[in-house]
Amino acid sequence: MFINLTNHPSAKWGEEQIKAALQYGEIEDVSFPMVQSNATHEEIQALAEDMHQSIVGKHCNNIAAVHIMGEFTLCYALIQLFKADGIKCIASTTERIVTDNPDGTKTSSFKFVQFREY
Repeated sequence: MFINLTNHPSAKWGEEQIKAALQYGEIEDVSFPMVQSNATHEEIQALAEDMHQSIVGKHCNNIAAVHIMGEFTLCYALIQLFKADGIKCIASTTERIVTDNPDGTKTSSFKFVQFREY
């Protein structure tokens, strides 16, 4: 099982990223929550523990990897919890492609490159 714990649903991924994720198993999207900027360390830790328990409880020993991208302090707390269980945590890496538009603005797009372990 590949848990996609981000705000980027796998249904919107390109073929390369889906193929790379499927090497870990079936993909399940889990929305990364909004984190209040004034949240305390204790609130972040409690949220991480609740999310970890929910994900691990639902999938028992079937998790091959968790793709975690989102607010940094919650990511860090979650990564610590998953890794303590021996669950691989990964990030997606992309190549940023910038296009200069005729009107002077720039457009950025991102091309998936690989998953990299935390």
